[in-house]
Amino acid sequence: MKKNLIISSLLVALSLSFVACDKKSNVTEDSKIENSNKGGLNLVSGKANILFVTSDHCGSCEELKKIMKHSKISAILEKDFNIIYIDVNNLQNLPAHLEAPYGTPTLYFVDASGAKLIDTMVGLKEESEFESILTSAADAYIAKYPNAK
Repeated sequence: MKKNLIISSLLVALSLSFVACDKKSNVTEDSKIENSNKGGLNLVSGKANILFVTSDHCGSCEELKKIMKHSKISAILEKDFNIIYIDVNNLQNLPAHLEAPYGTPTLYFVDASGAKLIDTMVGLKEESEFESILTSAADAYIAKYPNAK
């Protein structure tokens, strides 16, 4: 009985590792972390903002970044989004009303005031699902700010 419990626990832990990466490591991509000189985020108006919470050594984060470079996804991101990368261990700039990330990658879709446009995305998604999420966020932004485009 005890052996079955241990095996079950290990299987659950292993499956969770595929959904989201650990929060304990740091991002070293300083060139991609876009914080303003005042220590805040560079949220822009005219486009939806993606707050991409990431961590160093997060395989799912790296896979999502690869998907973001695919031509169709890249075109959507370029047209409709401002992306801000945030280190999971450096969350002081994350708007206080947003729930803390459970793991990485975590993507918040917000407007220039930091208000959420759609539900938070946690974990790696397949390209088609990610495209659908991006479309929903862009549509939510346009619905809220019809004169933005």
